[in-house]
Amino acid sequence: MIWLLNWSTLAAFGRQTPFILEGHQVAAGTKASFDLPVVAPSKDSTYIPVTIVHGKNPGPVIGLIAGIHGFEYPPIIAMQQMARELHPDSLRGTVIIVHIANVKAFFGRSVYYNPVDGKNLNREFPGNKNGSLTQCIAWVLSQQILPRCNYLVDIHAGDASEDLHDYVGYYALGEQAATAKQMAEALGFDWIMKSEAGFVKGEPTVYCSKEAVAQGIPTVAIECGKLGGVSTAEIKKINDGLLNVMRSLQLLPGTPVMSNKPLEITKRTTLNSEHTGIFYSHCKSGQLIRAGMKLGYITDVKGNWLTDIYSPVDGFIVYQIATPPVNKGEILFNLGSL
Repeated sequence: MIWLLNWSTLAAFGRQTPFILEGHQVAAGTKASFDLPVVAPSKDSTYIPVTIVHGKNPGPVIGLIAGIHGFEYPPIIAMQQMARELHPDSLRGTVIIVHIANVKAFFGRSVYYNPVDGKNLNREFPGNKNGSLTQCIAWVLSQQILPRCNYLVDIHAGDASEDLHDYVGYYALGEQAATAKQMAEALGFDWIMKSEAGFVKGEPTVYCSKEAVAQGIPTVAIECGKLGGVSTAEIKKINDGLLNVMRSLQLLPGTPVMSNKPLEITKRTTLNSEHTGIFYSHCKSGQLIRAGMKLGYITDVKGNWLTDIYSPVDGFIVYQIATPPVNKGEILFNLGSL
C-alpha cells in the first residue's frame, strides 16, 4: 500500500504520491474534505469531518484534532481557518485536520459529554468498535486517524464552565518525548505542562493524547481559550503556534520563531469540592497564589456558608470552575506548583 512507504524515501526521489484515508484519495498538491462515518452497534451514528491538505512535496504527516469536547470552540474555529489558509503548494508532507471529533456534543452544546450516551470522549480511548457511540468515535480516531500520523497535536480549550490559563502539555515518555518537547516549545505558549504518567499494559489509555503516545507518536496537547467563548486572539495564538510547529518539523519552509523559554510546570494539584452548592471564587486563572491563601468559598443553594477553600501549595491557578453551580466531587481548582 502506498501510504506505508517511508516519506523520507519518497523525498529522496522528489516524488509525492496520493494520500489515501479510508478509501478517500487526495492527489499531491491538493486539498480534500470528507466525513468519516461512525456507527455504533446500537445504530446510533455520527460522523467525523476531516480535511486533508496534501503537500506538493513528500514529507511527514501531522494530525490536528479539535472538538474532542464539543463546547471547546476556539480549536474548532481555528481549524476552519487553518483548512482555508494552509496551501499544499508550500507544504512538504500532509496535514490531517479533524474539525470536530465529537459532532453530537458540538451541536448539542454539551459540556464534557456526548449527549447520546453521556460519555466523555476524552476518557474513552482507545475506544471500542462494539461499544456505545462515544466509544466508537474513540475507536475510529485510534484506528483510522492516529496510525496515519507521524506527529499529533490534540487541541483543547477551557470548557464552558472553566476559566483557564493557556498552556501546552506533553508526556515525557519513551522515544517520542524529545520531539514532543521540541513541538511544545515551538508552539510559543508561556506555560508547558510536563507529565511523566506512565502506561499500564492492558489498561485503557483514557486520553486521546496518551493513546497517540502509546502508539509512539510525538504528541502535544494545546489548551487555549476559556468559558465557552471564542476570540480572534485565541484563534491566532493556536494557528500561529501550529504553523511554527510545522516549520520546526520542516513541513513548512522558513525558520521557526522561538520565544523566550517558557515556564515548565511538572507538578499539579487538584482541589475537588466536598459539597454540592454554589461556588464563589476570589481568583482568576494564571494568578500567583501562596499556600494557605483563601481561594473562595461554597454556600448551599439558600446562601448558607458551607466551607472555605484554601490553597495547599505555592504556585499558579491553571484553571478553575468559574460558574456558580458545583457538585460534590467536581474540580474547583487545578494548581501548578512552584
